[in-house]
Amino acid sequence: MKKREKRSQPALLMHFNLKTHQGQRMCQWMDYRLKNLLFMLEVVYSENHDLQDLSVKAIEQITQELEALDHSLQNFLDEVPPPAKRGSSVTYNKPKDFTVQCTTPQAITYVNILKNYDLLIQKCDLLWLTGQWSRKESREPVHEWTKTLSRGIGHCSELFSPLRRQYIQYQKLNHSGDESEQAESGVSS
Repeated sequence: MKKREKRSQPALLMHFNLKTHQGQRMCQWMDYRLKNLLFMLEVVYSENHDLQDLSVKAIEQITQELEALDHSLQNFLDEVPPPAKRGSSVTYNKPKDFTVQCTTPQAITYVNILKNYDLLIQKCDLLWLTGQWSRKESREPVHEWTKTLSRGIGHCSELFSPLRRQYIQYQKLNHSGDESEQAESGVSS
């Protein structure tokens, strides 16, 4: 296969609905930040002999980070009190359907995080609307989890950055080596 040739990329399609605007924004941000990062680590960098071990280690660390975030968020959701008024529900005026192309197994974990984050916002809104929490109390967990998720995704990016720099350097060296070989073969013909 030539370097510039597009390769076939399998993807597991995950369909889900996010009701809150904050959940929808987080989905777009996380998908943008993580999808290509995970694919590069899992497929592209792992095929590079020089980066293979570092790639595997980064994938393990990112997987642990995502699983820890998912587990912590799920535990927090379990601790949020149920609404005092049984049968109460909240509705949103612009729910949105999403389809995320999971190009690596780790992407499924971040889809779970997104769904749980959206559910957290819904629970907090319901507790505020039923008068169990003040507006400030209902926003605190949302702000805290937004920061927690942002830090977690930032940490994943930090694990990716050194490999990206090494891969770019490797590509530059290979590209300049290819040009030298072409120039030499052009001179000798």
